[in-house]
Amino acid sequence: GTHPEDVKTPPVRGKAEVGVQTAIEKLGIRLGSVPEDVRKAFNQQQGAFVREIDRDSPAAEGGLQVGDLIIAVNDKPVNSPSDFEQAMQSIKSGQTVRLRVLRQVEDKVFEALVMFRMP
Repeated sequence: GTHPEDVKTPPVRGKAEVGVQTAIEKLGIRLGSVPEDVRKAFNQQQGAFVREIDRDSPAAEGGLQVGDLIIAVNDKPVNSPSDFEQAMQSIKSGQTVRLRVLRQVEDKVFEALVMFRMP
C-alpha cells in the first residue's frame, strides 16, 4: 500500500496567480491558426481562428461563434492568435471590445461585428 505522505498532492494555486489569468482565458475562448480549408473559403490567410468558446463567456454572449476568424480588435488588425492576445491585454476590465470577424454561413462568407465588455 501507499503511505499518505508518499502521495504527491498537486500544488495549490495561490491567490496571487488568479490575477495572472490571461485575457483570452477570461473570455473563455481558445484560438488557433487559420486552417487550410478556412483560408481557402474565406480567401484570408491571416487572423485568429476560434476553435472553442465557453457557452456562458462574454465573447459567446456578444455573438462570437466557433469557426469565426477574428481579423481585428477595436480596429487593430489581427494576423495571428498572438496578435489577438496582445491586443486584448491592453483592454481594461469593463471596456467595450469590438471584434471584426469573418464568418461562413452555408456557402457565404461575410464580415460580422461582435461586441462585449471585457470581464
